[in-house]
Amino acid sequence: QHTRVSIDGENMWLHIITVYCPAGEGEEPRRQRERRLQHVLRKKAMELGNVPVIVAGDLNTDEKRSYELRHALMNGWTDAAGACAAGKGEDPMPTFTRKNCASRIDYILLNAFAAQALQ
Repeated sequence: QHTRVSIDGENMWLHIITVYCPAGEGEEPRRQRERRLQHVLRKKAMELGNVPVIVAGDLNTDEKRSYELRHALMNGWTDAAGACAAGKGEDPMPTFTRKNCASRIDYILLNAFAAQALQ
């Protein structure tokens, strides 16, 4: 899903893209997640141009397991929760817990223009 919100009431728009990546272990769910992230973070966001973009969603993966997420974070995207937590000297809170396992699979990512606008 993609929507936009006026920032200044006239010509400046904040674009918000929500994404759900399939859950599951194995090669096929991993491939589907990577394709979806590539489409949203590289193709869709780049088509919008030099405007503030927020991508938020249930990615069902993390930086360690996703090439596309790592690539985005190394190429101008900011992990909003990670940046906020780092500013406090903390780690971001997990977004998914199950029995003795906690992980972070939900993200709010800001492109460089959105990150700059929110500073």
